[in-house]
Amino acid sequence: MLSTFGYWQVFGGIADNGSPVCGLRTGWAGGTQGFIVKWFSGLELIVHIYKSTWNVPEGRQVDLQFQFDHAAPWFGKAAGTKNPNLVEVRIPPDRVDSFLNEVRYANTLYVAFPSGTEAPWSGAMAGSSAGVTGLLQCVHVTNAQMAPTPAPTPSQPYAIAPHPAPSQPYSTPVRGSEI
Repeated sequence: MLSTFGYWQVFGGIADNGSPVCGLRTGWAGGTQGFIVKWFSGLELIVHIYKSTWNVPEGRQVDLQFQFDHAAPWFGKAAGTKNPNLVEVRIPPDRVDSFLNEVRYANTLYVAFPSGTEAPWSGAMAGSSAGVTGLLQCVHVTNAQMAPTPAPTPSQPYAIAPHPAPSQPYSTPVRGSEI
């Protein structure tokens, strides 16, 4: 964990597949359920929603809706993962900025599962603005560390003098004259 801001924790590290990850998480009900935003290299943003009593098969589609304050709700299909206690949904790349702004400025998060038996959740967002800033700082540092290092310019321990023009053992005859 890198930092805690209100109800939110910023974390960074290496994912199971070896790629860098930065994240922002919060939990409710004594930590038995929660909402996690994860960034993976390549600008992929994924939301994990979990509950300790779930047993969602890997790949199982789950109708999901979440909303920040009175903003338009996000609808979509989440999928079960290798961890049966959580589902994940990818945030489309063209909506990442909008999503993070909603997380940053919201007071309350609402989560619902329209076709399941799970009752809707709501959670306070105190600290989410600083949390998003921390997440973006983690992403910035991680990207800088992953940037390729430019190849060094070769150097020599001596000065390299310019080469003089080649000389000739004769002079070039001038046209029009004979010897």
